[in-house]
Amino acid sequence: MSKITCLTLLSMMACLLSTGNSQAAKIRLQLQTVVITETGISLSADTTVFTVCSEMPKYPGGETKLLSYLTENIKYPVKSIEKKEQGRVIVDFIVEKDGSLSNIHVLKSITPRLDAEAIRVVKSMPKWIPGKQRGKSVRVKYTCPIIFKMK
Repeated sequence: MSKITCLTLLSMMACLLSTGNSQAAKIRLQLQTVVITETGISLSADTTVFTVCSEMPKYPGGETKLLSYLTENIKYPVKSIEKKEQGRVIVDFIVEKDGSLSNIHVLKSITPRLDAEAIRVVKSMPKWIPGKQRGKSVRVKYTCPIIFKMK
């Protein structure tokens, strides 16, 4: 059985996911390799990114520890202090099946300096407890607001 050709497909599908008694909207982002052989077509492993799953990912120690981590590790840029820049940077990222973070992006920007600091602090986070769907670890998109406020 020899491979004739190999294609990579990127598709975005919106569907509803039923979890218990509630209906939750879910966006499935799939990157699949399609292998066409003499005997048929096969797909590679599923790389779905969930926005909602039965067990959402968690920072080790929970939300309180996440807030402590952010408070202790954010370094307010000096130029931002001088210019009295403050506000909320909203960052999103994917919590991978192993708890590592990837695809870190700013959704809502304040200034390039504060955005860069928000990305830096998220990149330096320890591994999270991954999200689960039907008992299996899955990739989950997570959104995190980071507030910069001068006292």
